[in-house]
Parts: sequence; structure tokens; C-alpha cells
Amino acid sequence: MSAQEEGAVNAPIRPGTRQEPTRKIRDARGNLVTDKSANRPFLASVSIGYREYKVKEEEKIRLTAEKIQRRNEKIAKGQPLGPEDGLEPEPSAASLNLAKIILFLFGAFFFAGWFITGSVLWEYEGKWTKWDTYFPRPQKILSPVELAEFDGTIPGRPVYIAINGEVYDVTASRRNYGRGGNYHNFAGVDATRAFATQCLKGHRTHDLRGLTDAQLRSRDHWIKYFKENPKYPRVGVVFNKPINPSLPLPGPCGQEEPLLPVAGPNPNPSLNEGHSAAKKLTKEL
Repeated sequence: MSAQEEGAVNAPIRPGTRQEPTRKIRDARGNLVTDKSANRPFLASVSIGYREYKVKEEEKIRLTAEKIQRRNEKIAKGQPLGPEDGLEPEPSAASLNLAKIILFLFGAFFFAGWFITGSVLWEYEGKWTKWDTYFPRPQKILSPVELAEFDGTIPGRPVYIAINGEVYDVTASRRNYGRGGNYHNFAGVDATRAFATQCLKGHRTHDLRGLTDAQLRSRDHWIKYFKENPKYPRVGVVFNKPINPSLPLPGPCGQEEPLLPVAGPNPNPSLNEGHSAAKKLTKEL
């Protein structure tokens, strides 16, 4: 230790003033600090706290060394190891730094998304952003009469459609499925046949008799579409009555007698039947 570190460094004292000597001492960590009365309480508390920390760390190291020694002795003697012989790994500085880097990258990702697109998720609206993915809503069992009450004609009530017996909430597109909407024909009923034939003015039934292979592929397309679309959550099933095979087949789109009334005007003409029309309607939905 040099004389400059341990000795007092006296500065000239002005007449009539009282000045403490600027003597340098080492704190608990070995750093040189000024030995002033204002610093002494802090130096004392730091010194005490640091000594306590060092004692605890040394005790922890000693206990770990003893545990390793006992463990190695048991292994050498062929004795089985118990729970008390396990070593608890402590988080290393590298692990903590890695966690900080990951948190920083996540923060930068979300901030960049908000700054560039106005959305922290970069405008992603898939199923992983929906609460229903993690907390599924209770599923309902509806009769056709109960399902008809959700056809979009009652203000404040959700709008439901059904396909292949599964009911979906399409309230997010009330403008399309509600009263006067382009697809109001599908609301409040299991209109699987209408999805298969792309009929917008009838075929409000689950009767699939007489459909072509192309129309059945169109039905499968819409079943998959609603099942995978996070915009329209599944809310339950509808208990349809079996189709009486003695009944005549439904007529062409818009010419058959509808099994259930359409609750509202529908100005749009029907689309062509088949799978190609299904792709066009997908873009509109």
C-alpha cells in the first residue's frame, strides 16, 4: 500500500474555515474512497453488508464442497445416491445474460411491430391471438328452433351459422350474415346444402341427397374453412332431425320450397355451383 493511499492528502486551509483532511481509505470492496464524516455511515453499512455476504457465500461454497465429497465417496463405494446427494445448479451469469438478451429481443420485436404496422403482433390475427384458443367457451347443444333465434334479426344477439352440424359464431361479420347481408341465407340454420351448392337464395337444409362430387368437395372446403378460421369460433352443435328418404329431393337453387323461412331480404343472385365458386366466396368472407 503506497503512502499516497494511506497518508493524508492535506489541501491548503483558508483562514477562518474548517476543512476535514481528504484522507483516502479502502472500502469493503477494496476501492479507494474519501474518509469524510458524511461517508462513514455508508461505508460502515456497506462494509457490514459485504462481510455478511462474503460469509454466506463462503459457507455456501463449503457446504457444496462437502456434499460433492460425500457424493463422490458414495459413488466410489457403490452406494446408491439419495435426494440429499443431488446438486442444485445455480443460475450462472451467462444464463441471466441470455435471459436479458431474449427479453430485449422480444421487446424490440413488439416495439418495431407497433412502430411500423401499428400492431405489436405485426397485424397477425391468427388463432393464437384469440382467447378462445386458450380458454374455450362452453359448447351449446341447440335444436333447429333455438338456432333460428340467432339469424341476425334480433339486435344485440349473436349471429350463428351451422355447417355439417357444427355451429359457429359469425357475429364478427354481422354486416354479411345479418339481416340484408349477402350471406344472410346461411344464418340461423344448418345450411350445409347451400354451402355445397353456393346457393344464396335457398337450400337452407342439411339434406345432401343428390349432390355431385364437385358440390361435396365444396361442402368439405367450407367445413375446413370455418373449422380453421379464428375469426369465427365454434360455439356448439345443432341436433338435426334425420332426413326422411321418402321426401323428394330439393329442387334447384332458389326454386325449391325452403324448409325454413329466410328472415330478411336477400338482393344478391346465387353463385354458380361447384368448387370453383367456393374459392371466390372465400375471398369475400
